[in-house]
Amino acid sequence: MHIRIHVRFSPKLLVRTLVLATVLSSGAAHFALSSPGGEMLNQARSIDLLSLAVWHEARGESAEGKRLVASAILERVRDERWPDTVEGVLAQSSQFFGLDFSRKPEDGAADWAECMDAAWQALTTRPSVAANHFHAVGVHPSWHDPTKVVKRVGGHVFLRL
Repeated sequence: MHIRIHVRFSPKLLVRTLVLATVLSSGAAHFALSSPGGEMLNQARSIDLLSLAVWHEARGESAEGKRLVASAILERVRDERWPDTVEGVLAQSSQFFGLDFSRKPEDGAADWAECMDAAWQALTTRPSVAANHFHAVGVHPSWHDPTKVVKRVGGHVFLRL
């Protein structure tokens, strides 16, 4: 007996499905999505939220800039000073300037696909620099320490604090 199921995939759903399937099958899910305490995160939601954060914070930046934004968020997930989930890190007050979950990209938007790719890259590879903070060039937050700058890419300064 064969059962056929017809499912329509939007481009966004297709990319999310492929990313999640690849993460789960590659074994990278444990490396990228578990906190130091060993708790596994909700992979699909984490990928979606991380991609959305990159879209809000680094849309229009280079691929490297997008990856470093995603990596900075994941560095916080791995660090005991912050919550051990992507959602927990992003939900902290006054941490991510451009994050507005009511504004979402349109399905099939090229910049959204680039942001999802940056999130995937951050989840599956360690960055060349381990930044856990970033801010826009020209902005001078009170926590900025010039001795802690690890990289400048595009419109962002990345720091390890």
